[in-house]
Amino acid sequence: MQLLYSTTSPYARKLRVIIAELGLGVTFVETVAMDNPPALRTANPLTKVPALITGPEAHQAIFDSPVIAAYLLSLDPKQTLLPASGDAHWQALTIEALCDGILDAAIALRFDTAAGGTDRSPMWANRMRAAIDNAVLALPARLAAYEKVAGNGFGYAHACAVVALEYLDFRFPDIDWRKAAPALAPFHKHWTDRSSLLTTRPA
Repeated sequence: MQLLYSTTSPYARKLRVIIAELGLGVTFVETVAMDNPPALRTANPLTKVPALITGPEAHQAIFDSPVIAAYLLSLDPKQTLLPASGDAHWQALTIEALCDGILDAAIALRFDTAAGGTDRSPMWANRMRAAIDNAVLALPARLAAYEKVAGNGFGYAHACAVVALEYLDFRFPDIDWRKAAPALAPFHKHWTDRSSLLTTRPA
């Protein structure tokens, strides 16, 4: 298997954390999506990373990070990163969606800034910023509720949260999520030195 990825893509980072945690045999192929390389275009017609190539045929490629994550987790029937069923399973996936929403909004803002703020109206940019703020405020309660049913061992939900928060640190240091949601600071500190997170953190 090959993962087409960018070192700065938070969506790809989540997958790299799973791969590290499960010890899966995946080859990493650094890819610049904006260059529209043929391999990426074949694997993902949307020409976005990450994309996971699972075989030699064009249809043997999986794209969009939640789909790839589900596939990777399915490769290890004994994995404990994502509860297999029940309330904990759905709470974890909801945290994934919440954190992906943070990333979606942050990346939209980043592209808007790169374009000189001309691609979207101020109202739209403000809406993206509000989405980030609202999601950050909601995250501590979501994590606490998840841990009540799943325990506090490291899981996919935790990985999604750390990746989203650290992407804000990486690209939007002016967004002070530690001040906005103080409970997230000790949560982040608890997991920040985990090997799978250390080795995938963008420089």
